[in-house]
Amino acid sequence: MVIPIEEPTDVEQGGLESASYLYMIRHGDYLVKIATNEYGDPTRWRSIYDWNRELIGDNPNLIYPYHELELRKPEYEITRWSYEYTVHVVEQGETLWSIAGEEYDDEIAWIVIFWDNEEALDSNAGQLKPGMELQIRTELWPGR
Repeated sequence: MVIPIEEPTDVEQGGLESASYLYMIRHGDYLVKIATNEYGDPTRWRSIYDWNRELIGDNPNLIYPYHELELRKPEYEITRWSYEYTVHVVEQGETLWSIAGEEYDDEIAWIVIFWDNEEALDSNAGQLKPGMELQIRTELWPGR
């Protein structure tokens, strides 16, 4: 599933006008697998790495679930959609880890909840407080 960047950047790629979009890394993904699934060409992993070197760092073998990579495709190949959210009211003793486990059956998805609620968390010095309302994606990958 692809998530478009809000303002696509046009680039020339193989003579085709392309746009950037975000791809959320899944458990078990690696750059060759992403390149094969997204482009049908495992050698495109090098392009993915080049586009995301600042995020990935010096080791292209270290990518993490729920982080997003910039990928590029012709605009007509990008599926456009947006997330839907529900509200989760924080209860005593909950953590982002426990909420992610409850909502997504994967505690590691806490980072998605953090990113979606970063402003609210920053205003509370990063602390969850009972009664606090968090935006929770109804699906991590809509349509899947």
